Parts: sequence; structure tokens; C-alpha cells
Amino acid sequence: MDYGFVAAAFSIAIKLVAGGMILFFAEIKHRKTAIPWGLAWIAYAYAIAGDISGNYILGALSVAIFASLIFYGTTRLIGAEFYIGKVSRIIALLPVFFVILLVSGALMFPRNLNLLIMGVSHAVSGLFMILSGFLLLELREIYGKKAKNLGITLIIYGIHQVDYLALRNEQWFVTIGFALGLVLTVVSALLMIQFVLVIPLGSKSPRVREKIQRGVLILRPDSIGGYVDLLNDYPVLAFVRTISTPEKWTTFKLSNVPGKLTIEPTNLPRILETAVEYMKRARENGDSFRPVILIEGLEYLRLYNDFSSIAKFLATLKDYVSVNEGTLIVVLDEKAWEKKEFSLLTRILT
Repeated sequence: MDYGFVAAAFSIAIKLVAGGMILFFAEIKHRKTAIPWGLAWIAYAYAIAGDISGNYILGALSVAIFASLIFYGTTRLIGAEFYIGKVSRIIALLPVFFVILLVSGALMFPRNLNLLIMGVSHAVSGLFMILSGFLLLELREIYGKKAKNLGITLIIYGIHQVDYLALRNEQWFVTIGFALGLVLTVVSALLMIQFVLVIPLGSKSPRVREKIQRGVLILRPDSIGGYVDLLNDYPVLAFVRTISTPEKWTTFKLSNVPGKLTIEPTNLPRILETAVEYMKRARENGDSFRPVILIEGLEYLRLYNDFSSIAKFLATLKDYVSVNEGTLIVVLDEKAWEKKEFSLLTRILT
């Protein structure tokens, strides 16, 4: 029996299952931003198939796609909370790293270009996984141990990818390498699923049932202050452009400038996705936690989206709030809208 082939087949199966599970939970939890992670593991299954079949081009391309999807999924999933500038210097070193790798590989394996191709693709893949790990570590204050554990795991996995070029032909390493890869795949997939299942929100606090009515509240900008004071100690989910919010709120800033807990004005699906997950977590906590969502800055969103998109977004959000018996507070400045648009918005929301 060819134990190497059996191990490779098992590795392919594990990666397909991991990818499928992440895609499944991303769908049922409405976390579409996690889809690249699921697709990444499926791509890696093709990389293993290419490696054992001798199709090194398929293997190299699949590994590259895997790394790109992991990195893209990480930056997309946490894009609203992370400022990419902190790792810009590391990313700038990629060309130097690539050249050094090619030269080293050519010196080590002058007669085996197929192995060189696979080795370089694995090494570059590993580097991007390491970068993804460091990106996640930056989110420890927001996601806690989930970010730390997944970040460290991806860094270790990245290092394991880099060793391909030097150790691929070492017989003693084949079994160890496959075993280590399987363990890291399972651990990474489970930690990614944890990330998909949770979103950073404030802690629970006293009931708000007596404080504010269910449904939709449309407020003028000059009347929001009283409601902010009223809900000062409640874990409200807020999407704002200009107003200041209490510390206990989970506040996402609407801005084109990357940063922690920011969302680009064109990313309406991200706002909806975050709100839906918040309401699901509120429902899981029972009667003690009614979801309260505040949106301020629709006029800013209007600059980057057509009116139809904003209307559909608000209609969908209102439906979710209604089903989950929550409260949606919308700050609208009538003077900033055309009369017809303002009238339509109020009809949609009421």
C-alpha cells in the first residue's frame, strides 16, 4: 500500500470538508465576507492533488490561489476593524523576498525546476499566511482569544508552507509534514468557523424593554442626544458618521479611511451583515436582550450609493428588525433629501 498516497487523499478530504463547513456556516450566518476562506481550502485540495499527480503547474497555481484567498478573506472579514498601514512595510518587501527565494532555489535544485516552482509557490503562500496571521493578531483587543489563536495558527501554518522547498524530498519529513498539515488544517478551519459564528459586540446590560419602543424610530439630528443618554448603558449597535457614542455601544464609523471598526460607505452589505448577526445573538440571549440598532449618516451614504440601493437596504434591515422584535433608530435630516426621496424613505421605514 502506498501510504503517501493514502495520506494525501485523506488530506484532500479534510481540506474539502473544512472548506465546505466554512462555506456552510458563512451562508447560514450571513457572513459572506468569510466565503474566501472556505474557497481557499477547496483550492488547497487541488494543490495536494497536483502535487501527488506530478502536475506541478496545477499544484503551484492552486497553492497561490489558496494563499491569495486566505489573505483576501482575512483582510475582507476584518477590513472594517483593521488599519492595513501597519503592515505596509512588510508587504513592500515581497519582491525582495521573492527574488531571494528564486535565487536560493535555483542554487539548491538547478536540475529540478518543477520542484522549484512548487517550492517557491509554497513559500510565497506561506508568507501571505504569516501576514494574515499578523493581521489577526492586531485584532486581539476586539476579538480576544479567537483572533490570537487563529493568528498564531496561521503563522505556524505559514512557516510550515515555507519549509516545502527544503524538506519536500526528505523521506522522514513526508509523513510528519502531512500529519502536521492535517492538524493545522483542522485547527485553522475550526478557528475560522468560530470567527464566522461571532461578531464583536458589547456586553449585556439591564433590560431596555421599558426604555424604548419596538419598531422604527425616525429622529431629527438635533433630537438624537436624548436617546443616546437614555441608552447610555445598553449595548446598542451603531453605524454613525458624526455623532459621539457611549463606550458600551458597539460603534462602526462610516468612513472611506481604513481603521478599526470602520465601514466604507459603499459597503451596504457589510452593514446589513453586521446588523443581522447582532440581532441573532440578541435572540439567543432571550428576553433580557432586545436588539437596538442606530444608523446616522444616511446622507453620507447617499453620496456613494444610488437612492434605490439605500431604499432596498433600509427595507431589508427594517424587515430583520421587525422579525427579531428589535428597535431601529434612523437619524434623518429632511433638509438634505429631495422631498420625494424623503417621503419614500419614511414610508419604507414606517
